[in-house]
Amino acid sequence: MVTRVAVIRHNGLFMGGTEKFLQIISACVNHNEFEIDYYTTNEDRFEDREQYLLNNDVNIIKFNKGVCQIPL
Repeated sequence: MVTRVAVIRHNGLFMGGTEKFLQIISACVNHNEFEIDYYTTNEDRFEDREQYLLNNDVNIIKFNKGVCQIPL
């Protein structure tokens, strides 16, 4: 049975410390055990980070922060 995990981060495809850490963890988990949904805002413009996640079987879901209010 696969466990689904949601990673939700405003500007989650940036290359800062927290964002990069979440990207690496999301890409490196055992994908036979975990399915990763990586939620990030539509403001991201880091295509190489997006491609890195896609190449490592991570689902990227973009959301509009103006519509979805997530308390920080």
